[in-house]
Amino acid sequence: MKKLKKILFDGQPDFRIRIFNLLALGGITISYVMAVLCLLVGNDFVTGLVNFLAGTMAVFLLYYTNQSGRYQMGYLITIIVVFLIGFPILFFTGGGYKGSMPCFFIFACLFTVFMLDTKKAILFVSIELTVYAFCCVYAHLNPACVIPLSGDLSLTFDIILGFVVVSLVLGTVIMLILRLYRQQQQSLELAREEAEAASRAKSTFLANMSHEIRSPLNTILAMNSLIERNSVSREIQDYARDIQRSGKMLLEIISNILDLSKIEAGKFDVENRPYQVTSLLSDLILSCELQTEKKGLQFHYEIDQTIPTVLIGSPLHITQIVMNFVSNAVKYTKAGTVTLVAEAKEADHPGYRMMRITVKDTGMGIGQEGLKDLFLSFERGKQPDGQRTEGTGLGLAIAKEIADRLGGQIMVESQKGKGSAFCMELPQKVESFEPIGPCGQWLMRDTQDSEYGSFLAPEGRVLIVDDNDENRKVFCALLEPTMVQIDTAASGREAIEMVKRKNYHVIFMDYMMPEMDGIETLQLMKKEHLADGTAIIALTADAVTGTREKLLREGFSAYLSKPVGTGSLESAILACLPADLVTRTDHQVPALIGDEKMSFIKDRLASYDIILENGLIYSGNDLILYCKRAYYFIEAYPKARESAERFFHEKDFENLVFPIHSLKSSAQAIGAEDLQHISARIEKRSGDLSYFENSMPLLFLEWQRAYDGLRWLLDELNEFLPKSEAEPDNEKLSPFAYGRRAVLAVRMCNWTQARCDVAALLDLEEDEGRRGRLQQMAALIEELSFEEAQPLLEDYLAEMEAKE
Repeated sequence: MKKLKKILFDGQPDFRIRIFNLLALGGITISYVMAVLCLLVGNDFVTGLVNFLAGTMAVFLLYYTNQSGRYQMGYLITIIVVFLIGFPILFFTGGGYKGSMPCFFIFACLFTVFMLDTKKAILFVSIELTVYAFCCVYAHLNPACVIPLSGDLSLTFDIILGFVVVSLVLGTVIMLILRLYRQQQQSLELAREEAEAASRAKSTFLANMSHEIRSPLNTILAMNSLIERNSVSREIQDYARDIQRSGKMLLEIISNILDLSKIEAGKFDVENRPYQVTSLLSDLILSCELQTEKKGLQFHYEIDQTIPTVLIGSPLHITQIVMNFVSNAVKYTKAGTVTLVAEAKEADHPGYRMMRITVKDTGMGIGQEGLKDLFLSFERGKQPDGQRTEGTGLGLAIAKEIADRLGGQIMVESQKGKGSAFCMELPQKVESFEPIGPCGQWLMRDTQDSEYGSFLAPEGRVLIVDDNDENRKVFCALLEPTMVQIDTAASGREAIEMVKRKNYHVIFMDYMMPEMDGIETLQLMKKEHLADGTAIIALTADAVTGTREKLLREGFSAYLSKPVGTGSLESAILACLPADLVTRTDHQVPALIGDEKMSFIKDRLASYDIILENGLIYSGNDLILYCKRAYYFIEAYPKARESAERFFHEKDFENLVFPIHSLKSSAQAIGAEDLQHISARIEKRSGDLSYFENSMPLLFLEWQRAYDGLRWLLDELNEFLPKSEAEPDNEKLSPFAYGRRAVLAVRMCNWTQARCDVAALLDLEEDEGRRGRLQQMAALIEELSFEEAQPLLEDYLAEMEAKE
C-alpha cells in the first residue's frame, strides 16, 4: 500500500493527476465490490458483469495513464466510455432512478469539472447532464426498458452503497483539496519570508556597496575636477571632461539601482513640503539650458504665469522625473529643439492643482512597437542605426513608479522621425494661490556651480574629519580657491583633541569611521561642550533611505552626500560662516577692459614670467578675483621675503622649506610658472645644501619679478578696481571711472568701497536731479540694500556713458 501510495500520490505534484488516481482507485473498488455483491445476492448477472468490466477498464486506464503520462487522454476516455456510455448502461441494468445510479451521475459531473479545463468541462458536463436527464425521462416513460433490482433488500443495499461510496470518494477529494491548499499556503508563506530575507540582504548589500563605490568615486571625480581646473593643456582638459561625464554617468547608474531597490522593498519615502514653484522652475530651466547647450540644441520654455507661487509636494522627485525626460530628449535628438512646458490645471479636489510639466523634442521619436515596452526596467531605446544608447534603461521605469506613488501619471506622445513629448501630471496642494507671473521677474541665472570658488574667506576656520587620506586631500583642494583656513583630522579622537585647542566655524565629519564614528564623535563633542556655536556637517556615501533623517535627528547641522561637488560644499560653508568674514565672488562681472587692452596686459605680464591665462584658471576667469589674489600676494611679499632671506643667510634650510612651500602654491595661483617650478624643485631637494645655495638667488630674482609684475597690473587697472585690490592713492578719477568702480563694489557687496565711490560721484555731480538719485543710492548702500542700489547705479552709469 505504501508503495502504491508513493507511486500514485506522493510522486505526482499535479492536483488533477492526484484526483484522477484517487477517483480511479475508488471506481475500481466500487466496480469490483458491486460485481461481487450482484453475484452474491442472486440474479443480477448482467449488472455484475458490467461492473466487473468497468472495474477492469479502470485498472487499464490507471496503468496506461501513469505509464504513458497521457493523462488528458485518460480523462477523456473515462468521461466518454465510463460516464457517457457505461453509467447509462448501469442505470438501465441496475434499477434506473430507483437505484444508486443518480448518486454516481453527480459523481461523474464533479469528476468532469475537476479533470477538464473550463471550456471542455462546460461542454462535457452539459452533455452528461443532457444524457442523464434523458435516461431518467426515458426510464419513466418506458419502465420496461429498466431491469429492476431483485427484491427490496438489493434495492436498499444498492442505494446505501451508492450514497456511502460517493460520499466517501467526494469527501476524500475535498480533504485532499484542503490539504493541498494548506501546503500551498505554507509554501507561499515560506517563499514570502525567504523573499523578504533576500530583499533585506539585497538592501544591506546595496547600502554597503553604495558606500564602498561612492567613496572612491568621490575621490575620482573630485581629483579629476582639479585636473580639469589646473591643467593648461586643452587635450588634458578634454580627457578630464570625458572622465567627469563617465563618472557622473556611473554615479547616476548607482543612484538608479538604489532607487529601484527602495521602490521594490517598499521603502520609497514620499516627501510633502511647501516649495517655491519659481525656484523649482528656475533650476529646471537652467539645467535644461546647460544640457542642451552642450549638445548644440536649441532650448525653449513656455511657463504658465498663473501657476500658484507655493505648492505642497515633492520638488526633489519632480526634478528627478523631469530631468530624466530632458536627459532622454537630449540623448535622442541630434539636431533641433527641446522645449519645456509648465502649467497648472484644475484638479478634482478643491485646494489642489494638477501640476503638468512636459518636455518636447524634435528627435528620432518612438514607433508604436516601442511605446509598449517604454517603461520596462532595463529597456533602452535604439538609435536610427540600431545601436543601443548608453544607460541602464531604468530612468523611465523609476520615473513612472515615482509618479504613481505620488498619485500622478506619465503620458507619452511620439511619432517616429518627428519627435516625442513626455508629460508628467502630479496633484499638488496649493499653499499660496498668488500667481508666479512672468518669467523675467523670477528667473535667476546665477553661477552657483562654478568650479572656481564663489567666495573668499581667509579668516574662516574649517575642520575636515575623515579617515580616508584621499578624501581629506580632495576637500582641501576643492576649498583652496576660497582661501579658508583648513585643518584635517583622520579620526574622531583626533578631531576632539583639535577642537579642544582651536575654535572652528565649520566642521565636516565623515559619518562612517573606524573606532569612533561621526555620531559618537558628535555626541562626545556636545557632552563636553566643545562645539557650541559650531556648525557640524555630516559627510556620507550612504545613500539608503532614512540616513539623512537619522543624522539630522542625532544633531548634525546639515548633511552632504558623497561625492560632494564644489558648489554644494561652498554653499554649506557660506551658510555657516559669519557674514563679515566672507567676500562674495559668485557674481557676473562685466568685462573690465576690451580685447586689445587684455592682450597688452598679457604680453606685459609675460615679460615678468607671469602667464595670465594660467592664473585666471584659479580665479574662474574673473579678472577682479585674480587682482584680489595679486593684492594678497603683494601684501604678503615683504614679510615672506624677509623670512626666506633670513633663513637662507643663517643656513637654516630646515625652516626655509616652509616659506618656499607656501610660495609654490601662491606662484601657481597667479600664473608665475617659473617661480612655481623653481620653488617646487628646491622643496623637493631640501636635503641638498649645495642645490639650495645655488638656486636661492634665482628664486629671489623670480620672486621679485612676480612682485613687480603684479604691482604693475594693479597700477594699470587702478581706476577699475575696489580699493582692496588697488593701493589707495590721492589721484582724482573721472566720474565715469568712479561710476564703474561703484557698480563693481555694489555687485561684490563691498560696502566701504561703494560708499566712497558714490560719495565721490556726489562731489563731482552738478545736476540736481542726478544728485537726488545718487543720494537715494547712498542711502540704500548705507542700509546694505545692494540689490536695490545696483540697477539704479547701472542706469546712472549708462547715462554717463551716453553723455560722454
